[in-house]
Amino acid sequence: MKFNKGLLSISSILTIATILFLPYSFSDGFQFKFGYPFSFATLYNLPEPIKPNEILISRIYINGLMLVLDILIVYLTLNYLVELVKRRKIKTK
Repeated sequence: MKFNKGLLSISSILTIATILFLPYSFSDGFQFKFGYPFSFATLYNLPEPIKPNEILISRIYINGLMLVLDILIVYLTLNYLVELVKRRKIKTK
């Protein structure tokens, strides 16, 4: 199997876009988990408001291993679909 950089960039964009477009899961009272098929981003909604010297990104956790795993799953799925389309085109000729 050849490595396709364009397909990898598309799968990275799709994986990161799942944060925006797919529903999140809610666990306990303070965590919102984002990502598909495995949640890789967590937003902590703490009961106290954000302090003046605190930045919003300090309440966000990104699990790099799950992010890479999600990108890999999307890449392999897209690669399989592209190969399937190529085989169909060859059969129809």
